[in-house]
Amino acid sequence: MIRKIERDQLVAEIASVEAILGSLPANDPVGLLGFSSRVQELRGRLAELDTMEERRAAVALYFGGGPVIGSRGIQADFASSIVSTYQDLVSKVGATLQCGALALRGQIKDRDATRLHITNLVHGSVGFLLEELDERGEPLFPTPLKQTISKVTDYMEQVAAEDDRPFSALVEEINPRIFSSLRDFFKEIRSEHAVFRLVEDEREMPFDQAAIERAYSRVEATEIAEDDIPVEGELIGVVPYGRRFEFRTYPGGELISGKVAEIFSETYLERIHQEQLVGRRWQAVLRKRETKKPGRTIETFLLLDLREIQPSSERD
Repeated sequence: MIRKIERDQLVAEIASVEAILGSLPANDPVGLLGFSSRVQELRGRLAELDTMEERRAAVALYFGGGPVIGSRGIQADFASSIVSTYQDLVSKVGATLQCGALALRGQIKDRDATRLHITNLVHGSVGFLLEELDERGEPLFPTPLKQTISKVTDYMEQVAAEDDRPFSALVEEINPRIFSSLRDFFKEIRSEHAVFRLVEDEREMPFDQAAIERAYSRVEATEIAEDDIPVEGELIGVVPYGRRFEFRTYPGGELISGKVAEIFSETYLERIHQEQLVGRRWQAVLRKRETKKPGRTIETFLLLDLREIQPSSERD
């Protein structure tokens, strides 16, 4: 059980029992004793809960709208499809966080490490509790999958935010395959006229029709494409701490600037900067990223690899 959900249930039950306790007559000692004991028991559990740390991944997804009939049931095809889409999103984000990058195409590594399990149905509408299960015992620290779930929640919040700025910041960095899964998730929610609420760790986020419409319109109007391209030219400069580069192609003389990938250590960038390696000919591998929005295209570059090209006299 997610701590926030259990805490909310305990607080509600305490309020209910205290209301009953307050309505009892003074000449009902058995009732007063019984309900007082129950309040103490619930408050003890609440205090215990506040000292616990959630270290495993857990998220509750509550659904409403078209595919849901009150709190009685949810369409099976919608439920299986939307949970599968959410799992796909988790797997892609997990691969990015754990491996440093997600390949532009191909299979996702270590899918098993990001697998969630449906452990319970949650009520208040109709939904599912998805949890990380591991028979090796309680971890000492938050698991990588818990961090992944938190990142997925961040992405959903940014996509549906009332302000456009979080979404604009998101599309500058997010992997295109992750963005595609986000689009699939909100597209399916919208097409089925559904709404949902997400509870993860201490966060609870309702996504009503307005939020879903905002999210859908943004992801549907935005295209992100990446391609790795080799180029030759002159390294103009590297800023180690800012992790920025400038490169002039040859032939053509096009000036390209952008960020440096995490694969380059700060020490290596310092060496390039200090040992006057700039100004020499290099072969660079750049990840070219095009983000298309209505009326404009944003082009950015990420330096992935750098190999110095020896002068022809030295090669001979």
